[in-house]
Amino acid sequence: MNVVEKCQKILRLFLFGAKDALQGTVVILKLDETNKLKNTEKHQIRTGSVLEQRRRERLQESGIVQTHNETPKIWRRVVDCCIWNGGIFLVSLLAFDYLLLPNLQSLTSLVFGNLNRDNFFWSFLTNFLSWSISALWILPLFIISKVLNTFWFQDIADEAYRVQRGRASNQHKISDSLSDTVFSLVMQSLFLVQIT
Repeated sequence: MNVVEKCQKILRLFLFGAKDALQGTVVILKLDETNKLKNTEKHQIRTGSVLEQRRRERLQESGIVQTHNETPKIWRRVVDCCIWNGGIFLVSLLAFDYLLLPNLQSLTSLVFGNLNRDNFFWSFLTNFLSWSISALWILPLFIISKVLNTFWFQDIADEAYRVQRGRASNQHKISDSLSDTVFSLVMQSLFLVQIT
């Protein structure tokens, strides 16, 4: 297989992944819409007569009674996961690379004179800070992220199951979730050690 065929295969697989991601987003939105319709139907059945419904609508329009427009649960959890996993880690890494290191280099050049990037002291300090930030900030953030993702993914799965098939079973236990999280952390730690 030559380079052009490999690039075509990589591009094709990337496009399949992008298509699947878009389809998954559409499915999530449809699940939330289905859930909203079911809740509306249940609410209409419980509210009683047409006259009572009209009274409630007039009160809601006048602002006396407020409706509860709640963000769809599945979509909210997906957005939470994306913001936490993408946003927090990205901001942390960008703040380290583009805020902390340049300011620290300016500070050390003021204290120790003009330092260039090839200087032994600066390269030692950069490596030390990189390992320190990884150990004291990124690693704990990663562990917290794994625990939060375990619960959020379970919420997404339960809500999707409830919308599609009815009541979700409560057979999953916290100990199962915890053991899955610990196993995942151990495996990813082993891969991290191999990469390092």
